[in-house]
Amino acid sequence: MQDSQLAATMRKETGKSIKKLRRQGKIPGIFYIHGQKNILLQVEEQAFRKLISSEHAIIDLLVGKKTHKCLIREIQFDPITGNVLHVDFMGVSAKEKITATVPVHLTGTPIGVKAEGAVLHQDMREIEVECLPADLPQSIELEVSHLHTDDSLFVRDLSIPNVTIVSDSERIVASVRTLKAAKLEEEVPATEEAAETEATEQQEDDE
Repeated sequence: MQDSQLAATMRKETGKSIKKLRRQGKIPGIFYIHGQKNILLQVEEQAFRKLISSEHAIIDLLVGKKTHKCLIREIQFDPITGNVLHVDFMGVSAKEKITATVPVHLTGTPIGVKAEGAVLHQDMREIEVECLPADLPQSIELEVSHLHTDDSLFVRDLSIPNVTIVSDSERIVASVRTLKAAKLEEEVPATEEAAETEATEQQEDDE
């Protein structure tokens, strides 16, 4: 799989000066890797948003004449505007294993949906894995066409060459449920929240 590329330039701006960068359509960030000095940098917001709108694993971060293999470790968003405030790039070594999350794609239409009137529910959309950078999959394709009503696929059912799955093996990734069961599951959290609120209010009245 070919790595995605993103151009970046080094920056000197810190603190309040960063606001000027954002007004110019740039995102401040930092690149770091074990044993080396951190690099303060900036990337074009338009190019960065295009990058994160598509799936990617390892990124080739181009800073000047150097290319750094890295992962996007953290993105900070403005809670009101949704604008990207800052991004952390974590450098990776070809010889050191990394831990990352990989998106899960369900393929096929379950028998339980086509012939039994049930619905398909995706319980997990990402799986955490550990592997060498070169073995990191872009996504995990999970075939679900064989599932009947009340069937489930667990994390333990996944097998990826050269990859160790870190997520809890007993978690359900996808399941086929009756419409009634799916509806009841959606109602349970709301019921529990209402009960908790009622208990809190009762405690306040008692005090």
